[in-house]
Amino acid sequence: MYSRKCYFFLFLTITLSTSIFTKTISNDNDSAEKETWINVFFHGAVSISPALSLETINKVKQDDLENTFYLEYVKNVRQNKFFSQNEPKQEVGLIPVDTKKINIQNSAYAISKLFDLQFLDTINYYYTFGWSGLMSDKARSNDAKNFYLEFSKEIKKFHNNGIFPKVRLIGFSLGGPTCLSIAKIIKTEKLPILFYIDELILIATPIFEEALTLVSEPIFKKIYNFYSGSDRVQVLDFSQKNRHFSKQLFESTKDFKIKDNLLQIKLEILRPIKNKNGKIILSPKWKPMLPRHSVGIRKSSPGHCEWWFLQYTSTLYRNTFALTPLPAVAFIPTIINNLNNNKIEPKKIKLFDNKVTVKIRPFEDYMEIESSRGKTKLNFLSKDKFNLFKDIVYNLNFTKITGQMYAEKVGVEIEKAKIKIKNYNKNKKREKKSKKNGYRKVFNQEK
Repeated sequence: MYSRKCYFFLFLTITLSTSIFTKTISNDNDSAEKETWINVFFHGAVSISPALSLETINKVKQDDLENTFYLEYVKNVRQNKFFSQNEPKQEVGLIPVDTKKINIQNSAYAISKLFDLQFLDTINYYYTFGWSGLMSDKARSNDAKNFYLEFSKEIKKFHNNGIFPKVRLIGFSLGGPTCLSIAKIIKTEKLPILFYIDELILIATPIFEEALTLVSEPIFKKIYNFYSGSDRVQVLDFSQKNRHFSKQLFESTKDFKIKDNLLQIKLEILRPIKNKNGKIILSPKWKPMLPRHSVGIRKSSPGHCEWWFLQYTSTLYRNTFALTPLPAVAFIPTIINNLNNNKIEPKKIKLFDNKVTVKIRPFEDYMEIESSRGKTKLNFLSKDKFNLFKDIVYNLNFTKITGQMYAEKVGVEIEKAKIKIKNYNKNKKREKKSKKNGYRKVFNQEK
């Protein structure tokens, strides 16, 4: 038997050599037989908490952010690489992820490597799309148009080389509505559909009323909406004018019916508990009806942060999270591979309806899928592969961000934003005074 260390170096060697080989455009028969996919990660919004006030809430609701403290603060944070650590997020714009070059400035490299270990039957290219990070429909629409323009140029390069890849977008939190806004821009500005999005993966995405119509647009072929009962942040978006807060699910209404291409997935993760001596209490074998609190088992479903960030982030990632040090997004490929009807249903008859619960015990090697049509037990990662995933991240030696480090960095950006707004208000007051004096001068001359 190989030790965990041996498995790590064996798999890393294989995947590195495979990555170098498959990323080269060639006419090799093996490459020609495999589908090519482009995967793009869309990060979430910059946290509004440091800028939260009644004035900010009002401005966000009105979608009028020009010359506000919130806007300046978000701009500062977005330009500071410190705040992009521990998540798949790079600079603003469409940026490729170099899977041949180790990068610990953010987790885009690590997550892409883990995706490759699960998408074994396809050739994959990875990108991040950096957007404004604002709670603003106007800003997201502008970001979506920028993506449309940049990605159209990028995919054309593939087409010019005789490669016609499928497209997968992975949108976390408000990155999800940014992805959906691509359809809005195409429709409102009457732009040509130059590419289709074969898979749109929404993760912990606040569901707005506008999203109900956008998911039905023809640019989206298949949509997965992932959510968790432990996520308290997803429903707190207050940026919509006609709704106080957001939702977790797409729900059918008189004007909107959920289509077959939309699958909504509630993710539940279970973890073993330890006794006073630190030993894991043995879990019961798999049963069709799993009690809420089996002996030695507790729920450890992802909170908002745990969907997307590595353990080394400063807050909201629990030490007891079952996937430590990884975020839940790292395992999305295995989940959607199992949910893919063509793989588990040779007759192509839908086994599940449009809403399922996926229960995972990462300390074992299976996952359970529940829907109104029954339950199915499918393979998850083997224990060795799960440990390999953790070792890949541990061996990259990411920097642990403490609460104090984070608070100090936030404080610097807050002060910079305050100074800029203070100077803006001073200049505005001067201009107003100058204008007023000018009117008086003209009035006195006429008199």
